[in-house]
Amino acid sequence: MNTNSELKPDAEIEKMMVEYDMGTEGKKQVQRQAKRYTKTNSWVLWVFQNANRFNLLEGAAPTSNTLMMVDGSDTIYDLKGYAVPVDKLVEILGT
Repeated sequence: MNTNSELKPDAEIEKMMVEYDMGTEGKKQVQRQAKRYTKTNSWVLWVFQNANRFNLLEGAAPTSNTLMMVDGSDTIYDLKGYAVPVDKLVEILGT
């Protein structure tokens, strides 16, 4: 597991949002949804049907507050594809 995740929120996070991708939406739709979280005080966890869809967020989602995972998996990734250790995530979330 690579622990070089660059999750560094710019502001205090107020809430956690979950976006569930059913695998039927096109790249433009997913990127439009991702852009809604730019400059917000929210964490966003994108749950995809498979890891092949991770690249849909490329260039659209903010890197400092976006996480990704595959449905049914217990591994969470940042936008660069690095696995985020649970202890680091808990530390970042402040719980």
